[in-house]
Parts: sequence; structure tokens; C-alpha cells
Amino acid sequence: MCDYQPRLCGVEETRLVAACPALSWECWWPYTRMDTVEAPPKRRGIPNWLVPAIGYSVSAASLTWVFWKFPYAQLADHLRTLEWNWVALAILLEVAVYFFDAWRWGVLLRPVGAPDRKSVV
Repeated sequence: MCDYQPRLCGVEETRLVAACPALSWECWWPYTRMDTVEAPPKRRGIPNWLVPAIGYSVSAASLTWVFWKFPYAQLADHLRTLEWNWVALAILLEVAVYFFDAWRWGVLLRPVGAPDRKSVV
């Protein structure tokens, strides 16, 4: 059995086996067999619920910090004096962006065969 550790030899390719015993079949045969492969030891992972729970906790803490001393009375005053025409225009433009994005994806996918609308919806 060969106990040679693989390394870079730095010689021409025609003389590699002669210069590097690691390239001989006897050295590599034990590493190519399927029964010598061992599964890595199982690590104790974190529970699946922990990462979302941390995310929700950070979000809740951030929202609490932001809105702790929020001037709600001032917000109500601003909502009363808001020009709703601009809000309606903003909503229309936002919806138009979705249609533009759908058209753009259709153009991008046309060379590879864009899916039909029934299968997408």
C-alpha cells in the first residue's frame, strides 16, 4: 500500500508516473473504491425554526424602535391634506411597471421559447 501524499511534481507529462509515485495505480486504487468512502460525521445543526424566529424578532424590535415616538397626530394631519390625485397616479404607475416587466420578460424569453400565458397564470 502506498502512503504517498499527492503533490505537484513539476515535471513533463510523459514522465509523471516515473517521477511521481502518487500517480501509479497502486497508490490511487484504495481511494477509487466505493466501499472505502465514509460518510462525514453528523453535525448537530441549529433547529429549522431558529433562523426565522431571529429574523422576526429583529424585525419586531426594529419596528418598535422606529415607531416608539412616532407622531401619529401629525400623520393624521398630513393624510387630511394629502393630494389624492398624486396617490392615484403613483398607484397607476406602480401597476404599469408590472405590465412592463411582464412584457420585458416575454421579450427576453422569446429566443428560448417563452411560456404561454395560461401556464404562467
